[in-house]
Amino acid sequence: MRNYIYNPKDNGTIDKKPQELLLSKIVNITFIVVILFCGFVLYLYSTYNSAIIEGQSMWPTLNSSSYNATGSSYENYINDIAYYTTFKDKNKNDIVIVDYEHSGIRDIDAIKRLIATGGDKIYYYMGHIYINNKIADESYLNDGYNYIAKKYGTNTADEWKQNSYNVGKSNFESWCKRLLNGEEMTFQTEFFKNYNTKYSGCVKFDEVLNAYTLTLPKNFVYVLGDNRAHSYDSSSFGPIESKYVLAKVDYVVYDNLNLVEYFWSQLLRKIGLVKA
Repeated sequence: MRNYIYNPKDNGTIDKKPQELLLSKIVNITFIVVILFCGFVLYLYSTYNSAIIEGQSMWPTLNSSSYNATGSSYENYINDIAYYTTFKDKNKNDIVIVDYEHSGIRDIDAIKRLIATGGDKIYYYMGHIYINNKIADESYLNDGYNYIAKKYGTNTADEWKQNSYNVGKSNFESWCKRLLNGEEMTFQTEFFKNYNTKYSGCVKFDEVLNAYTLTLPKNFVYVLGDNRAHSYDSSSFGPIESKYVLAKVDYVVYDNLNLVEYFWSQLLRKIGLVKA
């Protein structure tokens, strides 16, 4: 049956019925939405890979079924899922995937925070990490501090923050001191293996600051876990080559959702259909 009215008096003009016009528009819009959705899903899955969070080195920024920051109690989290991409630049303060295995550290890939890059001067002083003689911007730790303060109390949050600094500083100064004293290092990273021939001027003791300093060589990075009192990172084994920073983490998904479900839930929250 024809979906138009032909009126000879209108010189052969063909007019679609209003209901047919509406149906046609709905079909076209639905088709476009489906195509865009399929394209978006294809983009996500071709751009991002996933990694299940294990361990406590990034707690509470990233959660897993592990001991909490105090090391005294067990929290049965559902492991977060980190979605990472190799197609984006890795910048300071980004969460990144690091290839520990080929950098000579451990037989794993690790997830850490990128703190400093080649040419940066880093040291621990008066309760803070300094980069290029300025206190490092570590505002990303505020959410973790506030979470701990709300759940365990301000004293516990203060202890978490102070212990993170103290442990990192102690580890950092330990290997700096050993390098300057000419002691043999057991680490098999490029930095330590070739320190005497290539990087001997990178570590110094600043008499004014009364602190050890590290100037990162070109193409090296310094990475830390947010839960620094319980993290095996550059404070323990020094800088690693930037080529071992494999990917940038763009999204962290909670509640066992996949990435499409995550974006869908975020959309529903934004339009007010689901409470945050």
